[in-house]
Amino acid sequence: MAWNTPNTPNTPNGGQAAAAFGWWLVPERSDLPFVADVAELDSKAIPLQGLTTNLDLRGFRDRDWAPAWNAWRLLFELIQEVGTPAGISGEAIGAVERVWYEKVEGGDVDKELNELVLAARDERAEALVEILSQDAEIVTDFMALLNATSVSHPDTYRLLNVASQIALYYALYFKGVHELTKNRTRPAQLRPALLPPIAPPGHASFPSGHATVAYTMAFAINLMLAEKAYRADIATPAEVLARRIARNREIAGLHYHSDSEGGEALARGLLATIERLDDNSQIRKLVACAAKEWP
Repeated sequence: MAWNTPNTPNTPNGGQAAAAFGWWLVPERSDLPFVADVAELDSKAIPLQGLTTNLDLRGFRDRDWAPAWNAWRLLFELIQEVGTPAGISGEAIGAVERVWYEKVEGGDVDKELNELVLAARDERAEALVEILSQDAEIVTDFMALLNATSVSHPDTYRLLNVASQIALYYALYFKGVHELTKNRTRPAQLRPALLPPIAPPGHASFPSGHATVAYTMAFAINLMLAEKAYRADIATPAEVLARRIARNREIAGLHYHSDSEGGEALARGLLATIERLDDNSQIRKLVACAAKEWP
């Protein structure tokens, strides 16, 4: 995602990030900048600085959009398609509110905190490598599971970036705007001894952003492979990976289990929202294009 706060998924941090954001670094000579170089053509010296393409004013093509930035465009379309304030669908609101009433208001926060203490004691050392790796971005994890790259499966890669952007937008709505669910205290604020190995993100706890993103990616993969005979062989491990990512955030002391449940529920609500979009929507077209990359 084009998300520049610390500790949220898909900030550029290696892996697939360069392809996601379309950046590179090209050094050049200080005494001869490339723009001042010349080409030799038919024994004539042609300055590069005078060569111009024939692209018009709107020549920036769809394929020129880096996947992470293109995801914003499809997010805006989804918000418009839903047609409600902030583009929050009834499916999403219903799914998240059910978890809040049943697991947060109707739950036992001390029990959840005690479970996090045990997880930190018994699992954190073994899970730490994954926790650190998944802190900044998780597109790489899902692409690795698919044995795909941004070159071999560009539309699949674009789809996962769209899933990430959509998931984070909605997660942050429930974290900071929705009157029922906003501003839940982070576990380490209540139980400082949890001492997360990475800085808690600068936003509220419910729902888990990592869980929302991971499950939305998993469900997007499931939707992409809907017509494939082998769908379950890939979609099932993808959902397990999503659960593992969400669990790692709990082991790190960053989220309650009910935060993860809220993220999964929100992802399911988002899937239902996307499934009822018209086939001519850009998101559904992207799903169809991504599906064509798989035999």
